[in-house]
Amino acid sequence: MAPPFRTEHVGSLMRPANLLAARSAAGVTSSYSRLTEDVQAVTEKAIAEVVARQIELGIRPITSREYERNIFYSGFFENLQGMEVVEAIPVDQGYRTGFPTLKMLKSLGIPTRDSVVAVDRIKNTDSPCLSEWKSLRSRLSQEQWKDFKLTMPPITHSHMQMAIGTAYRPNAYSSDQEYFKDLAEAYAAEFLVLYNEGLRSIQIDDPCLLFFVTDEFRSGCVADGVDPDELLDQYIWAHNQCLLGKPADLHVGLHLCCGNMTCSTHIMSGSYERIAKKKFTELAYDTYYLQ
Repeated sequence: MAPPFRTEHVGSLMRPANLLAARSAAGVTSSYSRLTEDVQAVTEKAIAEVVARQIELGIRPITSREYERNIFYSGFFENLQGMEVVEAIPVDQGYRTGFPTLKMLKSLGIPTRDSVVAVDRIKNTDSPCLSEWKSLRSRLSQEQWKDFKLTMPPITHSHMQMAIGTAYRPNAYSSDQEYFKDLAEAYAAEFLVLYNEGLRSIQIDDPCLLFFVTDEFRSGCVADGVDPDELLDQYIWAHNQCLLGKPADLHVGLHLCCGNMTCSTHIMSGSYERIAKKKFTELAYDTYYLQ
């Protein structure tokens, strides 16, 4: 499928000062914090202003600039049935060996991190993104709905970060394949709900897939008893499972980057060459947004 726009942007912007102040005052600091009514009101106003500004300037695609998110991967997993936020997991013990993000967290003096774990069978019973999309489309004419792009986190997010075998409880799943199959069905259901409500462009943000180009991550996989190439194959399969049954005119792209942080700090760096053939010939996405 041809890209819907001649130029693209990945969608994020720095939050305005009043939104940052509202979040700070309300103690919205965790990746999975629920927004208070006051913060939600400030957020909605900020989104309305940035959407209007994009329309005024002719910027396409139109996005919410992720003002409603705590971080790019929040808002989806924790709102699926069977998924639960586990707080304060020690970064030294609860995550994969050699995971590049952990080095950054340690350098910042952050000893723990929250993650979402499957504690039961995963089901999409109440669309996590629908209310967000309905709020956003209310600021657009119906003709402009096709110009909007919504971002979502990747199916691999928790599994790739967490220590081997801890992305799901033993009572929930007995294998990675079972876990990914149910999670992929939740994605496919979400795509269809959003499509039926008028959305035509989705971006999946998976910067961590680029960790497969680094010696640090690959060596960590080996130390954990995992073949990194087999793990990459599994993740490509899982990504593609999400796209099964996707409507032909729903455009879904994959965003890959080096983990850009404050002051343009990259979590990792390296050439695509190590994984380019697999990623660009085996993944079934319509578009790649590449750094």
